[in-house]
Amino acid sequence: MKRAALILVLVSMFAATGCAILERDNLRAFNWVERNMTPESTAMKVMLTPVLVPVGLGALALDQFVLHPVSVLDDAADDILDLFWGELWSRKYVTGCAGLGWWALPLTPVAFTFNWLARCVFDIPHNNGYKAQRDPIRDEG
Repeated sequence: MKRAALILVLVSMFAATGCAILERDNLRAFNWVERNMTPESTAMKVMLTPVLVPVGLGALALDQFVLHPVSVLDDAADDILDLFWGELWSRKYVTGCAGLGWWALPLTPVAFTFNWLARCVFDIPHNNGYKAQRDPIRDEG
């Protein structure tokens, strides 16, 4: 039992190194609270600690469970569209349509869900126009 607990702790610590919530760019609400609500003087910081700690924790929870998952929805959708549907319509239309019902339709929601959850938990970089850079044939026409 102790060995399993030790392994669980080590795996959790290793996984937390790439955690999305530890990246400052993913903390939109917390960064706003820190910029706009934190006083300059030490005395005011001490006096407002009973107010700022719950507000900061609420901002962290808002970032973790609402803002960051919503902000990675478009990246997850772009990944899935590129994975299953990107090549289908540009180069393999006939063969893609023949197999469409067998693999792409049932796998799209499953793959999207796993991709979105991975992007919610881990700090995976944004696509930043990955499809447009990857497929120059669409830009020629």
